[in-house]
Amino acid sequence: MNSFEWYDQQLAEYKEDGRKDADKGLYRPPYPGTDDPTDEDLNDIYKAGFMERRWELGDKFEWR
Repeated sequence: MNSFEWYDQQLAEYKEDGRKDADKGLYRPPYPGTDDPTDEDLNDIYKAGFMERRWELGDKFEWR
């Protein structure tokens, strides 16, 4: 696996983590309060997965 494939896989995992957390009603980005651009990218993809799933859930979504 080359570094691009590894990074794409990592992004997919963080996006899926965001989706799973939306199912639980919990928003827990992996790197809160970071200034590192790579960590910010991972937080952004987590948020994208979270928001995507939150909208899919619609009225069924509940914060916990």
